[in-house]
Amino acid sequence: MNKVIFFLAILLCSLSAVGQCSPNVFDAEFVSNNDGDTFVAIIKIPSNKKYFEFEEQKISVRLHNCDTFENSKKGKRHQTPNQNMLADKAKLRLTQILQGQKITLHLLYKDGYGKRWVSDVYVNDRKPRVGLILKQEGLTTGKYENHPAKKAKIIKIKKR
Repeated sequence: MNKVIFFLAILLCSLSAVGQCSPNVFDAEFVSNNDGDTFVAIIKIPSNKKYFEFEEQKISVRLHNCDTFENSKKGKRHQTPNQNMLADKAKLRLTQILQGQKITLHLLYKDGYGKRWVSDVYVNDRKPRVGLILKQEGLTTGKYENHPAKKAKIIKIKKR
């Protein structure tokens, strides 16, 4: 029971930044990013410890329906110089959008690797999604843009 927490919709209604009653919506704090479509964030989850109401946990987040070029190190990826430039711009722009802002995550599902939460991400409770901002600025590859979301479930996050 200590390893897995089940989130109840009623409890998380009070935590939701956008006023929706959803067990998959979290306020988050930006930590870092490795590229333009994935970042690390801190979320608060209910605690089962005696004197703590919440605990902070780092999670890896992948933007839903958004793919940017990867940052290529010393030619490991077969990308054009323009694609490498777009990768660097996307990484920088994602940092600019998220750093120091109020972030809301709508966690959808874990990616195929089981490590990252595919999520719709909003800044300051406003639309459009962060992935759409990157698309509008021409920083995405076009891959995954119309990828349907899997059915969202009540989220289980393992404590570390």
